[in-house]
Amino acid sequence: VIRSKINLEGAGAYDTDRALQGQSPYIVNVGLSHNWVQTGLNTTLVYNIIGDRVAQVGTDGYADIYERHRNLLDFQLSKRVWERGEIKLTWSDIFRPDFMYYQDNNADHKFNEDVDNIMQQLNNGSSITLGFSYRF
Repeated sequence: VIRSKINLEGAGAYDTDRALQGQSPYIVNVGLSHNWVQTGLNTTLVYNIIGDRVAQVGTDGYADIYERHRNLLDFQLSKRVWERGEIKLTWSDIFRPDFMYYQDNNADHKFNEDVDNIMQQLNNGSSITLGFSYRF
C-alpha cells in the first residue's frame, strides 16, 4: 500500500489532490510453485493486481485519465528433457481482463460508470506459448 499525494492548488490542474502520475495505491503479487525433482516437472501459478492509477494528467476543465486495475493470472508448466533441454508451456493473462482508461470526472479516484467517461477499452486476450530451450 502506497499513499503518495501531490497538491496542485493554483497549478491549473483538474484534480488538485491526487497521487503521482503512474503511482498505484496498491500492488499485490502472489506466486505458487512446485518442483517435482524426480520427474523434472515444474509448475508455477502467479497472480498480480495493480490499483487504478493516473495515466494522463488532466488540466483545468479536463479530468485526469486513469488506467483501471486488472486481475492477472499466469500459469507455467515446464519439463526438463534430456540432460540440458527444457520444454515450457506458458498461459498468460488467463482471466483476459479488459484494458480500460477512464476520465475521472468526479475526481474520486475510482471508476463510476454513471459519472466517468470510458476513454478506451480493449482486450488483447490471453496467450499460450510453447517453447524449447537447450543449454550448450
